[in-house]
Amino acid sequence: MCIANLLTLLTFLVVWPVEVAQTQLPAYRAELVHLSPESLQVQRGSEQLDIALENLVTVRFPDNSPSPDQRQAPVRLTLRDGSRLSGSQFSSDGQDASLVLASGARVTIPTRQLLDAQFRDLEDEQKTQWSAIVQSRITADMVVLLRPDGILNKIEGIISGISPDAVSFEFSGQSIDVPLAKLAGLRFFASGSQPEAQLTAIVRDAVGNRWMASRLRSSPSGEGLSMSLRCGVQIELPLSQLQEIDFSSGSIQYLADLEPLRRESRSRFTLGIEIAGAETVFGPRRVPASKPSEVGSGPGLKFFGSGSATYRIPEGFSKLVGRVELAPDGNKFSPCRVQVWLENQVLWEKRLASTGMPESVALAIEGDKRLRLVVEAEADAPVGDVVLWHELRLVK
Repeated sequence: MCIANLLTLLTFLVVWPVEVAQTQLPAYRAELVHLSPESLQVQRGSEQLDIALENLVTVRFPDNSPSPDQRQAPVRLTLRDGSRLSGSQFSSDGQDASLVLASGARVTIPTRQLLDAQFRDLEDEQKTQWSAIVQSRITADMVVLLRPDGILNKIEGIISGISPDAVSFEFSGQSIDVPLAKLAGLRFFASGSQPEAQLTAIVRDAVGNRWMASRLRSSPSGEGLSMSLRCGVQIELPLSQLQEIDFSSGSIQYLADLEPLRRESRSRFTLGIEIAGAETVFGPRRVPASKPSEVGSGPGLKFFGSGSATYRIPEGFSKLVGRVELAPDGNKFSPCRVQVWLENQVLWEKRLASTGMPESVALAIEGDKRLRLVVEAEADAPVGDVVLWHELRLVK
């Protein structure tokens, strides 16, 4: 190839500034050259690196700013694979749904892959109602009406179509068109489990969308990212809209997402006497991420009263990381002692006697061992003995 042709080729070569974090290495700045289903190629100074995806934690796009209009999208969808996306011009013919993204691209999604659709911003009390509705068990599709008094009403039936103005809905042998202006949102029913591909990375973009990707590749132009979602939907996003590609799903495991081998609890009102069903009221509970849209935010564990939770550490994980603090509902509280055990050995212990002062946890662990969290209140009749373990996670 002559020098002139080589210079022309380099002129059109698209590279993008990124911040790369690899396992066991500090993050560094580089330029993205190419992403394939197997590896990431970046240019770091004069060195070109080819990094296997399993050795990546995150790839961030620090020069891309979040969009200030991310809450202006009139429709927000949740897919069954966990993807969340927003856009406009939402419609469905019953078999497939269509949505126009902020980039202007139109995405088509099989209706059976939709979990819910939200059509408006909700007040705090309405958010609680909406959360209960979308997490409830259903046996049919559901429209969620917004009453004039602000209460959400749900009606079960069959959603046969969606236009930009109304939802065609069948219930009790009747078919009606419900104006979107009267709806808070929709729930979609799908019988049986849907096949899903393995999660490779979670992609977050500038308008707050979250994409659960099973396969990623740079677009032919080099200016976009092509994705196959776990549910099979194909998406392409401009690199200019990306915020982060999180590959840590394989290298990080939140303890709250593991099923405990054993849970023990003791009611704070029975002076140490065990009562049937206490574990449903007291002891450890999973709490969702406080800011799920933020990078690195994950679920935690909250102990209501003294108790313990035992987990089996999956193979390959070598570190336990997180924070723990007293988190009483009011101003009165009893000091608590917290411990982390590995098999029959206490790895870490701390006395929590103040609020608003979380203690950091960073411990070496071993895969296929039993890990036990213990909370013990230092009072015969404790009050406010609530302990929150923030984003406690296993790391490879």
